[in-house]
Amino acid sequence: MRLLTICILLFLSSQLFGQTNKKVTKHKKDEIIHKIEGINTLLNYYGTLSPFSENDDRFEMIDSIGNEITTRLLNILNDKRIVNYSIETLLNQEEISVSKSIDNKIFFFSIDEKTGGSYRTSKTIIHYRLLNGSVKANFFGGEASEVLATSTYDQVFLLDSINQQYFVIGGVPTCNTCFVSSAITIQLDSNSFQTELIAQFDGRFDDLKVFEFDSISKIFTYEYFAADNDDSLYGGNNEYIGLQHKFKSKFKFINGEFLEVEKCEWRDEKE
Repeated sequence: MRLLTICILLFLSSQLFGQTNKKVTKHKKDEIIHKIEGINTLLNYYGTLSPFSENDDRFEMIDSIGNEITTRLLNILNDKRIVNYSIETLLNQEEISVSKSIDNKIFFFSIDEKTGGSYRTSKTIIHYRLLNGSVKANFFGGEASEVLATSTYDQVFLLDSINQQYFVIGGVPTCNTCFVSSAITIQLDSNSFQTELIAQFDGRFDDLKVFEFDSISKIFTYEYFAADNDDSLYGGNNEYIGLQHKFKSKFKFINGEFLEVEKCEWRDEKE
């Protein structure tokens, strides 16, 4: 299997080299652009792989090509020259999800792991740029938080440019009708970054009503319904027959932190 993967990678690289030679006339191909084109070639091939194919080696191929993509991506994202490129416009975003902050200080890159199950995990890389001019990239989340590590991320909002604080919402489907949404802050320091979890929903799609951030007022609103009592995964928080338990919270960014400015719960007739 490893030999087959190596052969495929060599073939893809040779195809890319041939295509590049045709395009080059007077000037030597830019090294970073060349590396990005190599990643796009792998992304295009990755898009043809399916966990539901009849190929006995499909999961080994998905894992091998996926690892090669992230390895190459980490390589260029840890190269300080990357600040001179709009990488989000150069990558094939049909196969990779890219989100970033408006000041280009924080980026998220995610690719579907294609597990074939209802838990639709992603491999996610965070790329960040420090005040001293250095750039860094590594897998996000780590062993301490599987949800953060396997989520994809929406737009990164700038909260405080002086203190380099940001807000982002991530999410990952955990079953056919289940979803985990996470609201987190990220703060850059002189060498790395720190994260703080503001709120997290883990439940059925239909029970989450609001999980959004207003960038003007800097208010995060979170509203959800308790699952039905007979729900095998999440049930048990509806004490009164015929009534549904509802929760709502609002958090406002004040003086460098999110403070809960509204919290309420009530019971109403089931929708």
